[in-house]
Amino acid sequence: MFFPTKEPGIYRCRDRLSQWIIHPSELTLSPKNYPLLPLAQGKKLEQFVALCLKQGLIDYLKLTLDIGIINDPNVILQKILEMQQMKPTIHEDTLRSLDQFFRKMPEKMKEMSIFQDALANSQKYGQQLGTLYAQQRTLIRQLRRKFASVPENVVQKIESTDDIELLDNWLVQIIVADSLAKIGFQQKGV
Repeated sequence: MFFPTKEPGIYRCRDRLSQWIIHPSELTLSPKNYPLLPLAQGKKLEQFVALCLKQGLIDYLKLTLDIGIINDPNVILQKILEMQQMKPTIHEDTLRSLDQFFRKMPEKMKEMSIFQDALANSQKYGQQLGTLYAQQRTLIRQLRRKFASVPENVVQKIESTDDIELLDNWLVQIIVADSLAKIGFQQKGV
């Protein structure tokens, strides 16, 4: 069984052979713990990175990144931006250069993974919208074929519904329904 020592984050077991467990996220922010603090997580890692930045220990942070000790490198960037009270931005000159590059070499955009992902997401979203629109149109057309009059509020409800399963369920109900109310549409208010 491990017991806490007088040092926060350090636990000791005295059975047979003396064993120690060190929990970096519980260590104090003191110089003697600096070698283990890059292994901390959450708030403790944020506090350690902020302390290093305040004390000018940039080389130490770079070394911990280079040898892979810090388990969340994004914390360093976030803390630097916080200390500088900055938000990541793209400068106007960079935007102009990117614009010129992609105007001259549009085929290069297709090779970049970020654009491939964006294009794939856009196509997927477009397909979903197309399916949704087709389902709405089909439902309205079938209602108009089955029932002589379809109130505008029913049409509006269908056009504002973005749940494909609900639209599909309504389509199935049209087959056996003998009134709009049996499908779930009331004549006056929807």
